[in-house]
Amino acid sequence: QGDILTGILAVFLHRGQARDGNQFLVAAESSCSALRECALSAYNRNGVSTIASDILSELPAVLKRFAK
Repeated sequence: QGDILTGILAVFLHRGQARDGNQFLVAAESSCSALRECALSAYNRNGVSTIASDILSELPAVLKRFAK
């Protein structure tokens, strides 16, 4: 999940999700929250057999929610 987290963090930093001067901290917190949502959603679909690609498949929907 570390590679997924790094990718999400890069997206948030690139998009400039943080607008309050603490860009890195807010992007880090947001990326952790997004990954947590992806992993939970993947787990709810696949149970204990969840793998990284299952988490990735949840990413587009989660990122859309974070873009709002």
